[in-house]
Amino acid sequence: MTSSMSIRDYLERVYPQAKSDLSTMSDAAVSTFFNGLGFYFQLDPQPADVIPLGDTSPRNQSELPQLGDLYWPSVINPQGFWCRNPYDPTNPFNNEFVDGFASHSKVEVCHANVYDGSLGVYYYLARGSGIAVDLGKTLVARNKLDALRKLGYSNSEIARALNTGGTAYWPYYTGGQLPPTNAKKFFRSLVANYLDQYGGTTEEAENKIIDEAIDETNYLYGRLNDTGWQVDEDNFNLAKSAGFDTVQLTTQANMNNGWAFEIIDLRVVPGGNLQTTMMNLNQYYRAVNPFNPEIYQSVKNTWPYYNLYSAGTLSEIAKDYPSYQQRFPFPGPGKISPSVIPGYPC
Repeated sequence: MTSSMSIRDYLERVYPQAKSDLSTMSDAAVSTFFNGLGFYFQLDPQPADVIPLGDTSPRNQSELPQLGDLYWPSVINPQGFWCRNPYDPTNPFNNEFVDGFASHSKVEVCHANVYDGSLGVYYYLARGSGIAVDLGKTLVARNKLDALRKLGYSNSEIARALNTGGTAYWPYYTGGQLPPTNAKKFFRSLVANYLDQYGGTTEEAENKIIDEAIDETNYLYGRLNDTGWQVDEDNFNLAKSAGFDTVQLTTQANMNNGWAFEIIDLRVVPGGNLQTTMMNLNQYYRAVNPFNPEIYQSVKNTWPYYNLYSAGTLSEIAKDYPSYQQRFPFPGPGKISPSVIPGYPC
């Protein structure tokens, strides 16, 4: 079912506390603001005239997401939010956020965590979410492997992390479905394929693949950045030891086959769980008026933290989605059930 709704009506619905700001804006200014957003609330019923239901990239579909396509930014993000893709698949570095933000910038985000908080809390950049985080002292990198390099790792140390245990990545899939566990790919397979094709030594192959993964001059190798476990642990420990509060990954490979802007928040409580971590992080969040970020209020998150929403904030509309409790239920604070992808809810 769809209904008719103007862009102005949509903005008044999702940002009710900013209605006075909207009343002073021309239709052209409202349209410019709307088209500059990177985060959209999906309404029910979905208005026919706002946020077309056309090209979306939920996960691992057969085509690369195109500039402006909509996608769901996280597996644990309910089907109720979209991000608009700012990345041109022919040149992902040609986007306004490629250089990241300065330390202590306050940027709007949505929550994308899959860990229990012990390795940091992950966000996606999401202009329009209404929830901003103070980045504190921040490191800007292109992707996870670039972050390791900027934190002092050599290629051999990066290769060691990539070759550790179950560290793996999901390079490219069809059918729009999450891959099963046995569909994971490993760095060693890329190295073996390279040696079969070009010869040389293992070290030469690893160096070539890692360099091109960091520079993202090779799409397949660049997918290595969509990896986890040891790489994430090393990034967390190195960045935290270096005194950073957050790490920005401005062109990070993700599982919609494209790229995303991820932020790792390192300000976690040792020995805590996701609930205690998020409560501690409240001091760094603010609920902002997207039309004037200098107008804000404090945030007090309540469980669960699917999108950092809390009562009385501009993103309170999030509570209206039944998918919060029905689509991805948690058994309790700080616990995530085993599933085909380690760390994700069933």
